[in-house]
Amino acid sequence: MILQLLKSQLSQKVENAEQSDIKKADKDLERLKKELEEEGAVKANLIRILHYARPEWAFLLLAVFSSITRGCVFPAFSLFFTEIIEVFAIPPGDPSLQSKGHFWALMFLLLGGVEAVYMITQARTPSFQ
Repeated sequence: MILQLLKSQLSQKVENAEQSDIKKADKDLERLKKELEEEGAVKANLIRILHYARPEWAFLLLAVFSSITRGCVFPAFSLFFTEIIEVFAIPPGDPSLQSKGHFWALMFLLLGGVEAVYMITQARTPSFQ
């Protein structure tokens, strides 16, 4: 009985908090719309924005490519890590143990180098203007 009462009170508090958050967000939205209207702001689509950014397109493309590459690093790391775990499962006397271990260690080094290059590129691209 007490547990049901506590659940009921908790659900009412959560519901009240959600309603107040929604009301606050609605008020903020109305305030922002009013400010934009007062300033005479007009709607702009993506094509129009890209047209204004035409001089920076090369830098934007470089930054997007860097971001995509950096986003692929962590899935690649998981694949490499899986392969190195498989290398650890090779029996100690197997002649392929050392060559596979060195190969995947170099792959990790290469992956770290790629991450470093693209991280620096992504960080420096906005300042190339």
